[in-house]
This record gives sequence, structure tokens and C-alpha cells, in this order.
Amino acid sequence: MNKVLAVFALAVVTCLAISAYAQQNRAKLDAPGKVAFGSSYEQASGVLGKDAEPYALDPPQPGMKALLCDKCAPLPNVEGFTMYFQDNGGLVRLEAFAMAGGFKTVDECQKADKDMMPKLVEAYGKPDSNAAAKKGDASERIASFKFADGALIQHISNISKPGRPCTYTVVYKEASR
Repeated sequence: MNKVLAVFALAVVTCLAISAYAQQNRAKLDAPGKVAFGSSYEQASGVLGKDAEPYALDPPQPGMKALLCDKCAPLPNVEGFTMYFQDNGGLVRLEAFAMAGGFKTVDECQKADKDMMPKLVEAYGKPDSNAAAKKGDASERIASFKFADGALIQHISNISKPGRPCTYTVVYKEASR
């Protein structure tokens, strides 16, 4: 009986240690890629050079500029990054995106989307929330990874939207100042 309790206690301690290790990367979110949160639009343009181009926000957002960089996304199976800069706060948000048009088939897009979650879990541990919603024929799933500094990563999947049968986005949001 004591051996059973010892094995059980060891299993519990191991599970707690694995969970703590997986979450240890969640104290502070650093922006992925070559440009750090807080960098100005001009700094990012200089670092990225010809790989980045201005991106017109639609609708326009006063005090906000964006850069599009197709070669900057450090994630597999995404088309690029859109980087959002506030006039007074520098880089505050990045969005890595993909849609069915970037794949040979919708099934390939959906598989790439499903493959993204294990990569995020490996890097950041289990998501704090993973909610699904259905609107007509379309379904959406949002998995959120919260950081101790207030930053957030969201993996957003949309399946079967008219005109866009598969899209997914990984959003990195800096902690609020």
C-alpha cells in the first residue's frame, strides 16, 4: 500500500513539475521575429528593409500604422506578419496569418491550422482558454495563452466562411502599459 501511495505521489509531483515547466515561458511575452515590442515604425522599417512594406489599415485607425512582412513570420505555414504600431507605444501587436488561397486545397489549410496548436503548446504550455463557436455553417475557435505581464497570444481559426473557407491567425499582443 505504501508503494502505491509513493508511486501516486511521484506521479502527482511529476505532473505538477511538467505543468510548471510548460508555463514558465509565460512570464513575459517577447515579440517573435526581428522586431521587439515597443520598437517604432521607423525602427522596424530599418531592421526589415525591403522585406516590409506599409500596410493601409481599413478602416483607418488614428494613431496606428502597420507594416506587412511576408518573409518575417517565424511560424510554419503562415503567409506573413502584419505589425501594428501606435504613435506613442511603438509595436503593440503582430498577426501571423494564413488562408486557403495560400494552400493547394482547403484540406491542406485546415491541416496546417490543426498543426499550429501543438507548436504553440510546445512553446507556451496549455492554453488558458480554448473556446469554439458556430455561426451558421462557419465555425470559429479561439485559444488564448495569457502571460504574467498581461500580454496575450491568441490562435484564431475560422472554417467554412463564405469566400474564405479556411483562415487562421496567431495574434501576439503586448502587455498594456
